[in-house]
Amino acid sequence: MTLEVDDLIEPKEYFTEETLGELRKAFTAFDTSGDGKLERDEVFAMFTKLGKKMTMKQLTAVIQDVDVDGNMELDFHELCMLEIKMSNARPRASLIDYKRYLSTKVIDKLQQWFVLNDLEEQGLISTDSITRIVEQQDVRATPEEVESVLIEVDPEGMGSIDFERFCNFWAVITKAKPLVNYREFLTMEEVKTYKTIFNQASSTASLVNGRPGLSRRELETLFRREGIALKKSQLNHVFEEFDIGVSASVDFQKFCLLLITLLKKRRIRCLDKGSCDCWQLYLEEEFTIEELMKVGFTLADFKKVGIPVGKLYRESFTPLQLRQAGYSATNLRRGGLGLMELRSCGFSLVELREAGFSGAALAEANKTFYGCLSAGNLAMLPQICPRSVLSRPGSAWNGPGGRNGEPSEVTSPPASRFAARQMTPVIREHTDWKPKLHRVRPRSKLIAFKRPTTCRPRLSSNLNFPDAPFGVNSGFILDEHAKMRDAPFGGYADPAPL
Repeated sequence: MTLEVDDLIEPKEYFTEETLGELRKAFTAFDTSGDGKLERDEVFAMFTKLGKKMTMKQLTAVIQDVDVDGNMELDFHELCMLEIKMSNARPRASLIDYKRYLSTKVIDKLQQWFVLNDLEEQGLISTDSITRIVEQQDVRATPEEVESVLIEVDPEGMGSIDFERFCNFWAVITKAKPLVNYREFLTMEEVKTYKTIFNQASSTASLVNGRPGLSRRELETLFRREGIALKKSQLNHVFEEFDIGVSASVDFQKFCLLLITLLKKRRIRCLDKGSCDCWQLYLEEEFTIEELMKVGFTLADFKKVGIPVGKLYRESFTPLQLRQAGYSATNLRRGGLGLMELRSCGFSLVELREAGFSGAALAEANKTFYGCLSAGNLAMLPQICPRSVLSRPGSAWNGPGGRNGEPSEVTSPPASRFAARQMTPVIREHTDWKPKLHRVRPRSKLIAFKRPTTCRPRLSSNLNFPDAPFGVNSGFILDEHAKMRDAPFGGYADPAPL
């Protein structure tokens, strides 16, 4: 049982243009009627030619598994999905857009790792560093899989990649699935109903176990009460698919995705920034800020349409992000933010005074910041510049700013040296710092790509691209050279089971 989101699969993320051309040739060859679709008899003939015998019942099940529109016929997109499923293919790291697979929280975490490993501040991270990150994060991937994905993001063998390629690598190596916006599958009334059901069950559960969300056992009870009858094995399979452990707590978003799966919901509309109105979704359909962000709207869009800043702060954004978006200290104070939050994200004393804070409160806040920063404690800052100019020899204040927020060589500078720096520039050197995430100069020297010595071809490889590192075929319609087959499977590994 899988989430009915096959229409979210993009074949261009799995196959190169050349491979898609070969699939188009195969589609045309099997479309004997020439009507631009494969009917059941034509699909049956295709399987027979490719050496896969099956009954009509099995054939019907295969068609239904990829038939997005439910007409029991396959168009070209659905044929591509059939090839993906039958060959157990995966997205290609050089073809995907990582933002379709990774949440904002994951991307932020990857940015932290990237910056920490970009030792020369060139907007590049070495493949050796990437391999270490994979090992440290206990990613379930073999050395061969890591190597094959690295080859896709670093085909030149330079030995280093920028942030975008790093994110593409991570999306593929962690087997991330396309992000699903449950609002595309559920009506506004269904969302309201499910939210009421979830909140009632979650409130009862939090009184018992003291934590928000629902556990697996509580979900099982809730599903039975709502008439969703499943065998224990079926439910466990769904929980495993969504990576819901025994002690996990499920939030409302994952709850909706579970219901979409269990109820076999189909996508009823496509939500994107180009075709939707941000204010209409927010006001009329009661979209949350997180739901609006899934559509593609940004903080700049929310500011433009006038969504209250207090709501933005409570639901999604940090004070620093709001300041960087152009909100004033006055705006943010009215939205419920306090003095220390505003000072830590870089607002000057003049701006804070204009926002209505008293001189005594500002003096006390500055005193607190002085005590922390002069001791090399940067914990009060929302972000830390890894190599602050203030920590370099000869600077006006040789104070905090060491790598990872560690104190620099002189952690308690003389008061006279510290006084030479106003507090706002000291804070803003960190809050206004932006990491280099892209290559800033041409790479002039090739770095040899180190391949694991354990790399061996595997019959179960899910790589079916012409330039994949493993030469053994795993395709169904296409052979190991990404060309249409003209003979049964004799001598090749069997395709993935239906």
